[in-house]
Amino acid sequence: MTYAWQVTARNSGGQMPLQNEGVSEIYTFTYKDKRGSDGVAEGLTTFPLIQNLVELTNFDQAGIIETRSTYIINGTVESLVDVPGTLNPVMVRAQAINLEVQKGSLSNPVFLGGRVEFEGDPYNAIYPDLQFVQFDEVTWDLNSGLIADVSLVTPDLQTFKAEGNLQLTSAGISGIVRARGSPLFRFDDGPVDFEIHQLTGSFPENRLTAEGDVIMNGVDAPCTIENMNFTGNISTSFNCTNFEKEPFLSENSVVSLTPSFVLGDLSIDLESSEMEYSIIMQSDLDIDLTDDRTCKIKFHTLFDSEEGTESNSIQQYCSILDGGIDLGFADLALQS
Repeated sequence: MTYAWQVTARNSGGQMPLQNEGVSEIYTFTYKDKRGSDGVAEGLTTFPLIQNLVELTNFDQAGIIETRSTYIINGTVESLVDVPGTLNPVMVRAQAINLEVQKGSLSNPVFLGGRVEFEGDPYNAIYPDLQFVQFDEVTWDLNSGLIADVSLVTPDLQTFKAEGNLQLTSAGISGIVRARGSPLFRFDDGPVDFEIHQLTGSFPENRLTAEGDVIMNGVDAPCTIENMNFTGNISTSFNCTNFEKEPFLSENSVVSLTPSFVLGDLSIDLESSEMEYSIIMQSDLDIDLTDDRTCKIKFHTLFDSEEGTESNSIQQYCSILDGGIDLGFADLALQS
């Protein structure tokens, strides 16, 4: 349908003291639905969203507004994802939201705005080597490019929602994502427990690492064990110091138990959750009685997954030579 339009100018008094009585030339414009019989705007068949990675195609189910210079696309489209180095491209359904692209640039498109949301699950097949990553949602916009919200998957198939996102380009995947918890999970083995508080996925290194704490008889080691490779198993060595004093009160004494260092080796089979460890904790036991008598004992405690737990005194300085001390939670007997 063709429309005509014309402008007439008057002054505030209603007069037209202008050339041609204030009347402009007559202009026309034509409005028509430029969709063909297949429901797709003429000239719009396929174009790259990201060169050498994602091609948008099949706009049959999309609503398309055609302006003088752009297409504005809303609705369901299909995308052909072809990652360099893989054998076959994968078709992924997507939702275009106010995706605006200039008409004359479809071979190398110029985008003016909008967003595309992709189904996340097909990307797990597109990147099969990322065994510890689960793609939850993949989106594209003009500012961020193609990014993925993911979860991290442990070897025993526990899944944890990750903070941050991954950037997907034709050159590969980049970014750092983290899952945190208090704790995410815990390994128990009698006197020794190990808690995982954070998992970190790093790309393009394609590396999953963990951070956690060792706990011996309820005493936390004072340092976080970081950058543990989190693949088929965890294996780490550690040396922790800087413990804080833990006071215990009784009627006639003040007792402080202070671990001074913990060192050892720890390994965990993530599939079976079995732990192997050999850990030494050195502790200082200080007893200050109300009558100025004191006792200081330094001892080692060995925690071993095969040998069990054993404590041995290595130094003691006591002015208490006989009897015992009521600690409130236990009776301490001393031998000179």
